[in-house]
Amino acid sequence: MSRKFGFGSLIVGVVVASASVSNAALVVYEGFDYTAGTLPTNNGGTGFTGSWEAFGATGVGGSVDWTVAAGSMVQGTNQLPIAGNKASAGNNSGASRKWFTPGAGRPSYLQTGGEIWFSANAKTLNTHQNSDSVLAITHQNNGAGNALGLVMKRVGTSNVNTGIGLRIGGSSAAVVDTLLPSETEVFVVGRVQFGTPSATLTVWLNPAADPLTLTPLTSATTSGTLGGDGTNYSQFLTQGALGMRTFSNGAAAFDEIRIGEFASDVMVIPEPASLGIVGGIGAMLMRRRRNV
Repeated sequence: MSRKFGFGSLIVGVVVASASVSNAALVVYEGFDYTAGTLPTNNGGTGFTGSWEAFGATGVGGSVDWTVAAGSMVQGTNQLPIAGNKASAGNNSGASRKWFTPGAGRPSYLQTGGEIWFSANAKTLNTHQNSDSVLAITHQNNGAGNALGLVMKRVGTSNVNTGIGLRIGGSSAAVVDTLLPSETEVFVVGRVQFGTPSATLTVWLNPAADPLTLTPLTSATTSGTLGGDGTNYSQFLTQGALGMRTFSNGAAAFDEIRIGEFASDVMVIPEPASLGIVGGIGAMLMRRRRNV
């Protein structure tokens, strides 16, 4: 009788531990699984409320559109499955796509006390010089306005190091020189916590485990507050769009963009060693029970 109780307790422990790892709620996914060519007007992926739109030096429908380039970027460690092609652009290009309705009616994870996670493949291209390339999780739809998200910032001429950091409003923040040459692909995982009176952004580069157990690459905090109507944080949450932007002399590529409520929505969280041990003991006891 006691043997049966002990085995059952182990099974319950495994189930509970497994549930804590897979608390998923993916909100947005974009794998750029489109035919190679111009990105605007494509509308695949999940979680969006509209198609990709263009903006840039020559305005909507101009000649500086982001494009769909053939081939996916390389799957990173602990990255979820990849598919399709990738998005890339040269200097002064912009593309955006709506994914939430701004204002007080926005989802709870975008309200004060909420948080979102995001991940993406990213790289700067050989022609990127002395400029910024931005992947914004909140951005002005169809315009160059304020952004909240990731920035890749180059210093110097071609084939020099790339700094990776955070974009807050119209400027870069907490940029870290990661010593990455152009054309080097990285897997980035980020977290945005919407607090009072400010929001905190944190980024991990190629995380080898649960990000919350690792030292982040960089972190930054906004200077504004989050009002009930979402009109603060320099209007970050009034925009409602995912945005990709290269400025003058910028050039970048992005792929496999995910936004979710938990880290497990945007990357694979490796099974804790303790869970593997418990599972192994459970299997061993199962075999022993059958032999009794």
